[in-house]
Amino acid sequence: MTIRRQKMKSKVNWAAAILIATVLSNAVFAIQTVRLNTGYNHALSVDAPYSPTTQDNYWIRIGSGFPALSPAVAPAWAINRPAGSVWLPPFPNSTWINAANSSASLAGVNQNNPGYQVYRKCFCLQKGFNKANMRFQVRADDSVAIFFNNYGNQILPTSAGNWGSGNPYFVNVDQGFKVGRNCIYVLVGDVGSYAGFNLEGTVSANGLLPTPSFGISGNQNQGTFEPCGCESGPAGLMKNSEENDSEIAEKILESARKGKIKEILR
Repeated sequence: MTIRRQKMKSKVNWAAAILIATVLSNAVFAIQTVRLNTGYNHALSVDAPYSPTTQDNYWIRIGSGFPALSPAVAPAWAINRPAGSVWLPPFPNSTWINAANSSASLAGVNQNNPGYQVYRKCFCLQKGFNKANMRFQVRADDSVAIFFNNYGNQILPTSAGNWGSGNPYFVNVDQGFKVGRNCIYVLVGDVGSYAGFNLEGTVSANGLLPTPSFGISGNQNQGTFEPCGCESGPAGLMKNSEENDSEIAEKILESARKGKIKEILR
């Protein structure tokens, strides 16, 4: 009789442990969705973009081809469309963004001397994450290419930007995610007059931190996460074994210098 009671008690304890673990797992890894929009202000309690000519502290410029910019790493600028306008309106809850605080191309940029800028936005997936998915639409002036987490994972080939007509490019990603810091890298090519890009979309997952990386502080200017909870390092920074932003940006810019953007825009 005593043995039966002990076995029954053991079964009850195991069942309780499984129930508690399930509840805790669901509480920690409830599905979370984060906007990836350019010009979107995550600090506000309502869906709203930054005001034009305000810096977007979630989309960071991490590399420049011609002309080289100083500082080398800086938040992008939310901008107005050119007077006219040759650009289509921004997607909902977003703005067009650029390396400068206007839609104008940088000085010296033309067909013979294209300008190149690399931007990134990062989010954090905690250990045990699942059901990750990222989807977005994008336009750019003049061309666009997009990479996810490293130079070897290009999720949108170099393409004309469709800034004034035609459909935007739609991207849907359900693989290539990892524990810790995950980033999308956008290469924008420019051949003069106006420059910028506009992206709207989301990433969602169980185990996704509710706020993307903010600003340029932290090791190697990789930004910080709030609340801090990335497993790959302090404030969600990348492991030393991973490519950092400057390495990825240089590889992307090197591919641009080989003439791929010029070929697209001919």
